[in-house]
Amino acid sequence: MKGRKITVLVLLLSMLAGITGNLYFISTKDYLNTNYTVSTKSMVLSQLRGNIYDCNFKKIVNRQKQNLIVAKPSVKSADLLKKHLTLEQYDLLLSSIGKGIPFCEKTEDFICNEEYAKSVEVYERYEKNQPACHIVGYINSADNVGVSGIEKSYDELLKKEMVLQLKYTTDAHNNYLLGENLEIVQNNYYSKQGVRLTIDRNIQIISENAMKLYNVESGACVVLDAQTAEIKSIASTPTFDCNNISDSLNQENSPFINKALNEYSVGSVFKTVVLACAIKNGLENYEYKCEGSLKIGNHSFSCSSGVKHGSENLSSALANSCNTYFIELARQLGSKKIIDMARNLGFGETIELSDYIFSQSGYLPKPDDIYSDGDLANLAFGQGSLMATPLQIAQCYSALVTDGELRFASLVKSTVDSEGNETKINSYPPNIRALDTQTAKKTKEYLAKNFTFENYAVAKPDYNCISGGKTSTAQTGWYDENKEAIFHTWFAGFVDAGDKTYVIVVFKENGISGASDCAPVFKEIANRLIIYNRKS
Repeated sequence: MKGRKITVLVLLLSMLAGITGNLYFISTKDYLNTNYTVSTKSMVLSQLRGNIYDCNFKKIVNRQKQNLIVAKPSVKSADLLKKHLTLEQYDLLLSSIGKGIPFCEKTEDFICNEEYAKSVEVYERYEKNQPACHIVGYINSADNVGVSGIEKSYDELLKKEMVLQLKYTTDAHNNYLLGENLEIVQNNYYSKQGVRLTIDRNIQIISENAMKLYNVESGACVVLDAQTAEIKSIASTPTFDCNNISDSLNQENSPFINKALNEYSVGSVFKTVVLACAIKNGLENYEYKCEGSLKIGNHSFSCSSGVKHGSENLSSALANSCNTYFIELARQLGSKKIIDMARNLGFGETIELSDYIFSQSGYLPKPDDIYSDGDLANLAFGQGSLMATPLQIAQCYSALVTDGELRFASLVKSTVDSEGNETKINSYPPNIRALDTQTAKKTKEYLAKNFTFENYAVAKPDYNCISGGKTSTAQTGWYDENKEAIFHTWFAGFVDAGDKTYVIVVFKENGISGASDCAPVFKEIANRLIIYNRKS
């Protein structure tokens, strides 16, 4: 402490000597006749990229506020700020005083607006727990260039600098002239320029919180506006830290993979496609007696735990997820009709959301790939070679629960100039008629009827609304170190929340069952959406 006092005293004496010299120099006639000059210098206080907005023009980035203290290199600044800075910051202030340059540091709580020191509010690019981090992406801090996500897709638009500066005047010795005011200058810092997404920040946070609440540590969740197929939220876990990319790079759980765009074994959520195909082809009244298993060739296909469901119709078979019923139903339909229906619903096709942001295509077998009744049986309940992404499933269900038109999922609504004027993005493919409106209407009714069965109580929202869905526990063909089979679990469904219909798809890697892993997440999100739309 004694040494520190001596340091401060030396700095103050040096300053006093410099000020005295300057006053003497200025007081002489030679001042007017020499090359003594003053110059203006600047210090960058904050530098941002263009904005990324949600559908309601709420910022997704550039919203985390941070307080800076900017101070003149003066003894009075030291007196004013001493109690409000850390020891390290105070040492930096003393160093600035000694060098004759302004001081600038972040503080948490202290706000001031004095002659010698003032607070400046700036923004951080990312929040501590940045929502939609996989879609937002991140930048290379060394050159401010977008590396992934929207940051990369719209790098040219977003990298135009938004800068907040401190301008100050120095003497011929580059020392700050204490008589000058602190001048804060903004260079496009509050520009509205950026890109507007379809994502609703509130719904994104609802989805991410629901996944955390029910411990979906490795999985994905997609919420679509069913009438438009606009993505309202798209979440993947684990997440990465946009503010500390190097730390996330060292993690073994692959946090940079967006699982909502990755392909996986599908399982029984595909039965809804087979159901729609059956309705379209006049097999809505098909009945079958389930004995718990069905032998085809040398292979036996069973229902979950070998349960004998007995006499089943289309509704009870969907609710009970009866494999044997859907196998026999698929045999009645044939592979071509099912595959054609699935293709019309977007299976096997990449979904391009923006430059560098697209889903995997998944895999939809061709009719010629279905060589045997065993292959057809696997297809009937979404197994075998069939693969799809959570986004593809959401896009498919959007058509099934509206009017039967496939609308391709979209992520970007428009670009925005510095004045806030929009240029809409119109590059998405045209709609495809996947099935007739009457078939889609009936399919939605079957999904809703599932929620009248006791085994779907865990998914049914608490509010009076029309909703429905389907569980899935998909075999992956993988085994853990204990030679136990690994399953991926799903829930795909919809909820009518006010004047909007939302499709919600929840996916979990290495799960137990769709009912236990994913249905509660669906319910939580559906409940929140109902409340949110009542407030909107």
